[in-house]
Amino acid sequence: MPDGSTPPTNPRPADPSTSHRDPIHDLITRLDRDASTIAAKDPDLSRTIHQLSETALRRPEWLGDATFRTRVAYALQDMEKLGGPITAVPQILREEMGRLAVTAPNLKDERLQAMMQATPAIDDARLVREIRSLAVAAGGARMRENAAPSRDVLDNLENRVRLASSPAGPVSSGPDQRSTIPEGRSWRPAGTDIDQTHASRSPGSQTGPIRDVPGWEKPAVPPSGSETNNPPQATVTGRGPGVVAQALAALARHAQQESPNWDRQPTSVVDRSARHEDAFQQRRDEATIQGAEKSQRAAMEAVRAFSQGPASNILTKIQDAAKAEPGGMPAVLSEMREGGRFASLRSQFNADLVVERGAAAAWDRMAGSLQQYGADRSAVAAIGARQNTAAALDARFEKMDAEIGKATSIIPSRHDGKSVMDDLGDKFREILDRAINAVKSAFRPSAERNARPSDGPSPGP
Repeated sequence: MPDGSTPPTNPRPADPSTSHRDPIHDLITRLDRDASTIAAKDPDLSRTIHQLSETALRRPEWLGDATFRTRVAYALQDMEKLGGPITAVPQILREEMGRLAVTAPNLKDERLQAMMQATPAIDDARLVREIRSLAVAAGGARMRENAAPSRDVLDNLENRVRLASSPAGPVSSGPDQRSTIPEGRSWRPAGTDIDQTHASRSPGSQTGPIRDVPGWEKPAVPPSGSETNNPPQATVTGRGPGVVAQALAALARHAQQESPNWDRQPTSVVDRSARHEDAFQQRRDEATIQGAEKSQRAAMEAVRAFSQGPASNILTKIQDAAKAEPGGMPAVLSEMREGGRFASLRSQFNADLVVERGAAAAWDRMAGSLQQYGADRSAVAAIGARQNTAAALDARFEKMDAEIGKATSIIPSRHDGKSVMDDLGDKFREILDRAINAVKSAFRPSAERNARPSDGPSPGP
């Protein structure tokens, strides 16, 4: 699900003819009031609802955004699964929330659409969130064409949806009903092949029509005289309302087209699910790493924009002072404080941030970009520790990490006596320091060998 801090992409224009408050505001308030009651059962949902509430208060203009409203619909669906129906929701809003809860903005993938339609009947919260996350990413404007979900990932999710949506028991079609699916048959949700308008009548049955049960498939009755050759078999059907049954039907049709005998595969479901889960986790890890590379470039560009922007004059003076100072830049920055030897540089730097047009905005962009990259880079470090690939990942980020570390170490912080790098978190600062030292060591050995005198007399000829 997209983060609440993401700016709206397709905001809904306000209707000047209406002056009343959007009813979704009252719905969010109600969800936020009840979120604490489900914190023990689903802390992620409780936290998401609180974030939605905070966003609605801070950015009321986002209430009309389609993406934001979709997130509210997801939260409503999940809350009602845990605590029952939320009362006093206007019918129009209820219909809108129901429609948004089973889709994602700009989603085009038919298989993901079918899985989203099935989410109301799935009690596995983790599976529902994985489906939504992939659907939102697939429909997002930033998703590249060649980054669409892989077939293995979709196959894994569809298999898990089928397992999660399996009904509690079979439907009888005769006196010899069985509790298992006959060999060579697979379950078939409602809406696939059977006529749901009229039920067939078997010899000796009641003369009236069999009443339809919404979302369920009627058992097929063999024609007269065929009972001796084909004994009746149970037909296992999909559960849930009509829209969910149709979604499951689409998944079943795709499964039969791709592998008609999928239920006879000798490989256990657990093994296949584990393999697909590993593949899905690898894709998520790679997406996290690529996102960190993107935020790394954004952070570097923001640092350069500030260094070369309206505050460049005072930064040049600070660098000149560092060249003449025996202690270098650290000594100059430490004395840029009240009563320090370079207090005048601190005063001019503070003044430029206020007076120079665009300096404060450039500083805020730099600080925000560094904060985002710090979080992303820490996530990459966690992946490296889990996969035992920390060295390879460090090398992948090393060069630009070193540039960011050097650049932030010579820009004064807003706090007296410190640099921007000093303001970064301990883990992020440690990563940057390690990158700087690694880049230095790459050039140090040959230079030291050339400059280092011999420890003893040269050997004779």
